[in-house]
Amino acid sequence: MVKKDKTTQEAHLRVVLHHEGKYQLLFFADFENFDLYAGPHGTRNLLRSSWHATGQVHTHTPAGREDGTPQVPPEDFKGRERLYSGGYTGNDWSYKPKPDSPIRRTLVIDQHAVERNIMLDLWAVEKGRADLVAEILAEYDGSKGIELVSYLPIDWSQPQLVVVVGTMTLASWTALQEVINRPRK
Repeated sequence: MVKKDKTTQEAHLRVVLHHEGKYQLLFFADFENFDLYAGPHGTRNLLRSSWHATGQVHTHTPAGREDGTPQVPPEDFKGRERLYSGGYTGNDWSYKPKPDSPIRRTLVIDQHAVERNIMLDLWAVEKGRADLVAEILAEYDGSKGIELVSYLPIDWSQPQLVVVVGTMTLASWTALQEVINRPRK
């Protein structure tokens, strides 16, 4: 049996918000040696996730690290699964995006595209399965109140990583504003 070289896999993904020439890092995913760390930037332990080569998963919160139910190791992953979902934005507009490279990609989103709130999802997708990526993107057709703004696949890793950025549909946003503005009884 040939042992797989786990040191050759590396992928870094960033989602950045752009407004008036300034940038804010919203989300990061770092995948090295079959260990994935992902979460919102600037909130180190607010809600950060990890999925390790052993299959062990953790969620890091202000209360500490919580061990999750072990999953299949990343190198053996099949199908598709949402790994992270959130919508954090902060106030630090000092980020300077680095250029894309063979192991790094940055998705830059204009703030005007997400004025009705921002939603970020990170998906694991079986390598080479464009059909599964298409299925994921179809979920952001607005029928569930979220519409697709943009997405970015990292297709050289196993599994692939796909970050999807969405925003509330106008109908969902309007309904939410009506609830917020409704007088309390």
